[in-house]
Amino acid sequence: MKPIKWSGDNFLEAFDSGYKFSEFELSELAYENSIETTYGENERWVRPVTTIIEFNGRYFQIDWCEGLTEIQPNEFFD
Repeated sequence: MKPIKWSGDNFLEAFDSGYKFSEFELSELAYENSIETTYGENERWVRPVTTIIEFNGRYFQIDWCEGLTEIQPNEFFD
């Protein structure tokens, strides 16, 4: 299955209809559409991250954890 390339209209339609974004989709949205990213205090293996994205004048927050070692993956929550 080919991943969806999110744009303003199709993202907003999916979000407004209650679509559940996968961890992969959330990571792509955060990496490709970030307008602001803030980092929390380092924990043992991860640090909390908040990424703000914007589509058509609407703003959304994606909270996730950045792995702090080469073994810890980044974690995105639905």
